[in-house]
Amino acid sequence: MVVGTQEYGTFSKLIDEAVLKAGRGTAARTQLISYARSAAREAQTEALFERDRTETQILATANPHIWTRPQCFRIMETAEYPLVPVFPRFQRPGRAQGNDTDYFYYAAADYFVFNQLEVADPINLSYFSYFQPLVYFEAAARPARYFADLAKWQYLDANGDYIDTLGTTELDEAARALVTNWLVFDWFDLVLEGTLAKIFKINGDPRAVSTFALFKSFSKDLLQGEVTASLNE
Repeated sequence: MVVGTQEYGTFSKLIDEAVLKAGRGTAARTQLISYARSAAREAQTEALFERDRTETQILATANPHIWTRPQCFRIMETAEYPLVPVFPRFQRPGRAQGNDTDYFYYAAADYFVFNQLEVADPINLSYFSYFQPLVYFEAAARPARYFADLAKWQYLDANGDYIDTLGTTELDEAARALVTNWLVFDWFDLVLEGTLAKIFKINGDPRAVSTFALFKSFSKDLLQGEVTASLNE
């Protein structure tokens, strides 16, 4: 197997780059991991990016049906009862919910409540999520790694060797999800500059101003370069 020389696009590689550019050694790695997650979240919350949307169908188990928010849930976009068919309106609890014939849903704590359903009725959902927190892997233990000079992924197998595929698309995708997300991979420099801006500011490094300016410039490029959604549409 050919091994590349230009690893790119993963959270671990981003932290490696940040350690080198910050010039503070691996002792700063834990701090940089926190800053990188913060920079990615800051960029992600600039808009509702289409790439953060999840579409799924659930089945009612009772009336009303209670659906627990999945991990990293951000905001509900829409719900549909396809058998009616109707898009139930979002309505906070109270008299405004209307009478017993109205279709609505509301949110509480860590769940949503959907009314006017029979058991096994489908509910189509569209919602946005935040990124799952990524962790740092040492170079020889990364579940997946991407080499820009080869334009390909490689995956760590059970024997500790890197191979071109784990055997199925699902396994390959799961390995990639452990090491990156679309923002880190496609907007690597944005997250890197945001990470460096934070550590430079904390340490009084004069590079903080220019690095933060570059981070904000990349953030504008992100908004122009990615498709976003509006809940008002």
